[in-house]
Amino acid sequence: MSHISLSKFDQPLSIEPGLSRSFLAVLMVLYALAILAWWNVSLSVLQHLLLTALLAGHFYCLFRVHIAATATASICALRWDRCRGWQLCGPDAEWVPVTICLPVFVSFRLVAVRFRTGRCKTRTLVLPADRLCTNDFRRLRVRLLQSVHGDRDRKNLPAAR
Repeated sequence: MSHISLSKFDQPLSIEPGLSRSFLAVLMVLYALAILAWWNVSLSVLQHLLLTALLAGHFYCLFRVHIAATATASICALRWDRCRGWQLCGPDAEWVPVTICLPVFVSFRLVAVRFRTGRCKTRTLVLPADRLCTNDFRRLRVRLLQSVHGDRDRKNLPAAR
């Protein structure tokens, strides 16, 4: 089947998320506020330092997974086509077939979705709109919603009325 005969939304989708400065800024502000809040609690200096190190370590883990995409649980690229379904590529550059786990969060500026890569393994993709071009982000949102709802009768959905 040629790609020309496919509808707009059945065409293959392939994305490689870029760097999101807004997501990095939000994470930095939230973790800085959390550290400041812990320093205002009456604890010993050693406890303050341990909690600060814990929060800094957690920030570093989130940075590696969702922003820099260097951790083994990171998603470096994602693609969908009609024949193979969803596939993702990690830092090891190996494509893995995946299925979508429910619930999926899809909004105008943010997508958050978990993919099942094995029996008990999942990977999470948090994708602000500034990590992709506008058209790819829109196509991803539509494809995710269609994948989650499947081929059900759209007349029975409350939002379709």
